[in-house]
Amino acid sequence: MQKTLSANRPAGFVGKSARYNAEIHQSTELLGHYDGLRTIFTGWPMPRDEKTDARAGGLEGVEQHYRALSDRFGYRVSAEQEINSLGYALLGAKKIDEALAAFRRNVELYPQSANGYDSLADGLEAAGKTDLAVQNVKKALEVATQTSDPLLPAFQKHMERLVASGKVAPGKAK
Repeated sequence: MQKTLSANRPAGFVGKSARYNAEIHQSTELLGHYDGLRTIFTGWPMPRDEKTDARAGGLEGVEQHYRALSDRFGYRVSAEQEINSLGYALLGAKKIDEALAAFRRNVELYPQSANGYDSLADGLEAAGKTDLAVQNVKKALEVATQTSDPLLPAFQKHMERLVASGKVAPGKAK
């Protein structure tokens, strides 16, 4: 089988064989499926810096990684969650400008994501730009309502928290 696959391997075809010496024929199926999926999806997780555990290459690295996955698999693989996580990691490290850049890029790439607007609002709030944060939570509420997003109650609570903070100018939250 290995010889046949090696001699006639179609472009892009990934093949691997393994022996499971401690197994009988019937017990290898699950292991084979697991190994097959691991082989097919090798390189799927975002590479991390070994010393810091940060995403390799920052925002550009995330985008480049997901472009490569999209090219490899032949469909668009969304980077939305990874960019969002990067934004929050940067926010946690007090790198507010970089976090805002990640959140803004996410909104640009995924304008139909209510969570993207809500996350941008978190970054803007951390930057002391409460009025802009309110505008983005409003947009999150709008998109979430249109798309029946299950996170709608969380976005509503975010708006309530902003209003309760007293930092929102009267009439701005409506």
